[in-house]
Amino acid sequence: MNHDHQGEEPPDGPRTEDQRQRKPWWKHVWVWAATVIAGVASTVIAAVITEKIDNNDPPKLRLTNERYVRPFTDEGALRPPFKADPSRTAKEGHCDAASLSSTDPAAWRCGYGTPVSNLADPCWTHALKAVCLLSPWDPDVLIIDEVKLAPRVQVSTKQGTQPWALEIKDPVGGDALRCSWAGGATSLIAGKRVNWRCMNDDDTVIGDAAGDVVQSKSDPWTVLYSPGSSSEVQKAEILTIWY
Repeated sequence: MNHDHQGEEPPDGPRTEDQRQRKPWWKHVWVWAATVIAGVASTVIAAVITEKIDNNDPPKLRLTNERYVRPFTDEGALRPPFKADPSRTAKEGHCDAASLSSTDPAAWRCGYGTPVSNLADPCWTHALKAVCLLSPWDPDVLIIDEVKLAPRVQVSTKQGTQPWALEIKDPVGGDALRCSWAGGATSLIAGKRVNWRCMNDDDTVIGDAAGDVVQSKSDPWTVLYSPGSSSEVQKAEILTIWY
């Protein structure tokens, strides 16, 4: 008996054209799964790219740097970048009081000249030699070759624990300004003493910083700043502080 069924129609009758073109059910499942996987993959890639872009954002302003001055090596030589200024050298002098400018316990207020008529502050000593700075960023220093150290006297001063110098960020232009301690009588800003005179890169005084330094554990420290060309008083971020 011949069991060749080629060419026979299915028991339910002949198939229509739509039935012949219809895909098996498992192919539909595969298409759906591929679509879901592609969607998830694109979402993950987009998230990775977004995170990478966010990580490339400009870093936040660094916290305030605190610095002390250490002009001498252990052997008594000047540390870079400090160097002796031949026009500012004295043969002898005396140091008998704590610095009025710097709150560094090792800093002195010294007199020099014959007779002693000049004051230098702050100064640091090594053996019989003293080195005195005008500012922490001025490498040319005064050298007093031979000093007499009297019993140290803590001079009463309004400075208290205020720093000797500041480097602040101009709240208007964004430039870095260098501010040095202002001794003697000064004016008031918002009821607070002007404690620092601020200069640009040309050493031209362009503003004042007043009051106390406002400290923070999570943000840069700040100080009140008043530009000389304006009556406004704003908070300025402190980049570096010297004691």
